[in-house]
Amino acid sequence: MNISAARRKSVYQKVLGFLCIYLFFGITLHAATVRGYVFNSDNEPLPGVVIRVDESSLWAISAQDGSYEIADIPSGTYQLHITCIGFQDIKQAIVIDGDKTVLEANLTLEESTTDLDAVVVRGQSMKDEIESKGFAVEVIETEKASLQSIQTNDLLNRTAGVRVRQNGGIGSRVDYNLNGMSGNSVRIFIDGLPISTYGASFSLNSIPPGLIERIEVYKGVLPAHLADDALGGAINVILKKGIKSSIATSVSYGSFNTLQANLNAV
Repeated sequence: MNISAARRKSVYQKVLGFLCIYLFFGITLHAATVRGYVFNSDNEPLPGVVIRVDESSLWAISAQDGSYEIADIPSGTYQLHITCIGFQDIKQAIVIDGDKTVLEANLTLEESTTDLDAVVVRGQSMKDEIESKGFAVEVIETEKASLQSIQTNDLLNRTAGVRVRQNGGIGSRVDYNLNGMSGNSVRIFIDGLPISTYGASFSLNSIPPGLIERIEVYKGVLPAHLADDALGGAINVILKKGIKSSIATSVSYGSFNTLQANLNAV
């Protein structure tokens, strides 16, 4: 009885071993490799294309010459899902059976032709941006004034709430009045620096409008970068930046044989 049981156990072990070997080689023999090339519509190779076998973890990426290879695909019917940025996704069916171990599948992708709607970008001009910051400020743009024979003080005198009084001819003292306040209550700045920095004889009329980007007229509270004890307000003249290889000249003639000429070269 013991010998018979030992023989039966040995037979079972052999059968089990043969079964495992059969299953192993059967699965291996029925697995296949899919390979091929990916092209665009002009028959040019496409690198970087992702090829996936649906409902499995098998995938590959095409090489520089467009070639790809996916190995160890078991027998069955599958869908190859092909994706690439700028091209339309496609799917292609493949059938793996025991007759072939290598399946050739060349793929062709069409470029994506998705139309985008028009995009409109809206922004604020520098003038609108400054005037919307919460200060009582008015911005004077000098683009048109630079083409006219006009002085900077005359340009300011045309602005609402600003009055310019000059006692005498060119070079005499100028008083600026903002909403009824004048004298030390009104300060003048050039690019944020007090005009007194440039000397007592320097005035806004010394700067032709052609060199001015804009003039900011603050009535009342001043922003932090113009911190001063001006109660009435301030006038900040912003000069043009980045002017290179240019020359500008102007000549003005007024009453009492007044003649003023400007020559600026950069």
